[in-house]
Amino acid sequence: EVGIGLLDEQSWVSHYDLTIQLYDAALEAYYAIGRFSSFELTAKQPIKHAKCFKDKLNAYINYVRYLTAAERGEEALAICLNVLETLGEKIPRRIGNKTVMEEALIVTNLLQKTMSCDLLGLRLLKDPKKIAISYFLDAVFLCSYESNPVIFALAVCRMMKMSIQCGLCEISAIGFGLYGTLLTGPLGADFEESYKMGRLALKALTKLDAFKLKQRVYAYYYGIIALCKDPLQASCDKLLEAYEAGFLVGDIESSAANLQLYSSLAVWGCGDKIEKAEELIRMHAKRMIQHKQNKACKTILPHLQQALDLMGSDEDAYMTFFGISEDDLLREGIQETVSHPRNAVIFTKR
Repeated sequence: EVGIGLLDEQSWVSHYDLTIQLYDAALEAYYAIGRFSSFELTAKQPIKHAKCFKDKLNAYINYVRYLTAAERGEEALAICLNVLETLGEKIPRRIGNKTVMEEALIVTNLLQKTMSCDLLGLRLLKDPKKIAISYFLDAVFLCSYESNPVIFALAVCRMMKMSIQCGLCEISAIGFGLYGTLLTGPLGADFEESYKMGRLALKALTKLDAFKLKQRVYAYYYGIIALCKDPLQASCDKLLEAYEAGFLVGDIESSAANLQLYSSLAVWGCGDKIEKAEELIRMHAKRMIQHKQNKACKTILPHLQQALDLMGSDEDAYMTFFGISEDDLLREGIQETVSHPRNAVIFTKR
């Protein structure tokens, strides 16, 4: 921030590389600490002044992360699709389930030709443009998971195709994990294949030296895939481990996702002491607020309220954190175009 303060308009000419690096570092820091008030204006500078499209990519990625956290998913998705089209990977804005199933069939055929145990033996991806595409497909995963599940599934299939046909990169680990989650339902309930893909994703973290993505892969495997086969209790500690891992690398949104998954298991499914679950969820909900992850906090509040109800407490968690009622939170979700997971939790609780 001090470095940027020393720059002027001419710095984009006289100290171009340093200026780009300072802005990229500032955006990552602002996102990690939740200083969103400074984010948008800072992000627009490299997007406006960068000499080439390649130099704008980091700013776009961070801007998309900010928009997703700020519950502006449609804007984030539009930017991702525009960038992908510029990079040569066009994803249609209007598609149906038929298109997704056609893409999934291609992936199935490719997997049948390559044994799952051989997937990690594929060559590494070297093409810089393809690597950039992988990062923006990953950005699509994050901003379309709730708002546009059809585009989400299509993006996962595209990532799988690219990994098999062009080579592996660190995002391949995420692709394997997400494809495994799709096999638990959206692409057919093939739990054995889902489990294999999930285990493959875990191994890929080591093979591809992708440990900075641990929190992402753990969320998909321990929060979704493993629940179809392993005891629920086995996932709780792993999800909390992933929650902390996300904070260590500044991936606050993935930390929030692991917290949501943990909260659901701890309160509804694992038979642990409810006082322990309430204490942990409350502590981490406060942490989410500090990092401006209000959307994530609102998603775990129904779990916290359920824990309080089971303990016989009169406290209203919604009023404590946001000054609203449970009905207000439910109406807020219903009025939006996205089907919020918290709505399902509130209905189940009631």
